Amino acid sequence: MTTTDIPDRLAPGFDLFEGMAKARPRPRRAWARAGGALALAVACGAGFVGLYASAGDRHPVLGVARAVPAGATITAGDLRVVRLSSDPGVAALPATEASAVIGRSAAVGLVPGGLLVGADLATAPAVPTGWATVGLELKADQVPASLVPGASVMVVVTTAPGQATAPTAQPPVLTVAKVIEIAPPNPDSTDTILTLAVPGEAAAAVAQAAAANTAALVGLGPGAGQ
Repeated sequence: MTTTDIPDRLAPGFDLFEGMAKARPRPRRAWARAGGALALAVACGAGFVGLYASAGDRHPVLGVARAVPAGATITAGDLRVVRLSSDPGVAALPATEASAVIGRSAAVGLVPGGLLVGADLATAPAVPTGWATVGLELKADQVPASLVPGASVMVVVTTAPGQATAPTAQPPVLTVAKVIEIAPPNPDSTDTILTLAVPGEAAAAVAQAAAANTAALVGLGPGAGQ
């Protein structure tokens, strides 16, 4: 066989042609890239469909429209309807229970913008029929340190500041009461401001002792004073 030499003037062209042939992508790699792109598109489409479905699966629940102190009666103006996606971890009350919630007492202070759950509602009226509420401002030695709303206490009368008393004298018990609300601590004072629910016949005596700074509270155990 006779070998024909390529003229020098044509050599650059042949070299370019050979380089383009080597750089041409193989069909198998092109199909692999196309398949990957298709799989990515399908996954993204499924994700958008899932988001759309979850956004549409919303249920009306009860939210808090304005602040409600612990022990206060919940009114229609205190509630608002919130559409919430289904979540087993959220125990918000459904909006259909609004009529059953109105008129109930708040077991804790309700914050605007929050959701209303069953634990936010008192199991019994905050102030029983025939009882009254009395506000007190007590010194640190007149109130238990661990007092919380809902606790039962005994209201006793102590001697006024600077007044002597017999060593064996026991302070008279005015009544058994229930703590309705405790004001947030004041950084400028160690006093505790709270509201008690007391039997109606003892309300005047408790208010008088509170005004004279002779009232003190004794914490009672669970079930006491019921």
